[in-house]
Amino acid sequence: MGELIKAEGLDKKYTIKKKEIVVLKGASLSVDQGDTVAIIGLSGAGKSTLMHILGGLDRPDAGSVSISGEKLYAVRESRRSEIRSKTIGFVFQSYHLMLEMDVLENVMLPAMAGRVAGMTGKALRSRAMSLLESVGLKERYNHTPLELSGGEQQRVAIARALMNDPTIILADEPTGNLDEQTGGGVMSVLQNLVKQKGATLVLVTHSDKIAASCKKIYKLGSGLIQRSV
Repeated sequence: MGELIKAEGLDKKYTIKKKEIVVLKGASLSVDQGDTVAIIGLSGAGKSTLMHILGGLDRPDAGSVSISGEKLYAVRESRRSEIRSKTIGFVFQSYHLMLEMDVLENVMLPAMAGRVAGMTGKALRSRAMSLLESVGLKERYNHTPLELSGGEQQRVAIARALMNDPTIILADEPTGNLDEQTGGGVMSVLQNLVKQKGATLVLVTHSDKIAASCKKIYKLGSGLIQRSV
């Protein structure tokens, strides 16, 4: 279907208490449209850093990231924000839901930052309700996040990630805070929705079982990304 994400020669290091920690060292990755890709690695290997760089949230020290041929870190921040809003949906390990908002408002948040072209507020609300129905939480739309279980909160986060109809879903340890059974259910929901919408999924995980749900598996270690056989 064609290359959608291309990362080349990514370097990233941090200095903590005067100690230099190298996270990425020449890491490269190519993801085609419609791919489901898992990147596995030990804790501290740099998986979250990689996802933040791929999503335009954290600038690499060296290297480049292109989305549909457009270099994320060669454009102005305003354009990078636009690409994130319209093209990328994020699912985080810790859900990152707004506790003072109800479930429906949380799902609608991405649309508030950059409305889907031609959609009224009523239409956006209807879309958010439809997404909640797709993750099995339509009846919980007026509940707050703290009234939901961990698995339910992550399903809300998945619905939120799909609100602006992105072509790319970046999932950072989406089952990391869940037990195995609940995590498996969340992954099933995520994979089904990605397939239905023809989106591209890139997730990072330390779980071989979760990684196995994707078509392609890569390993991140010693700052490099390598295809897993």
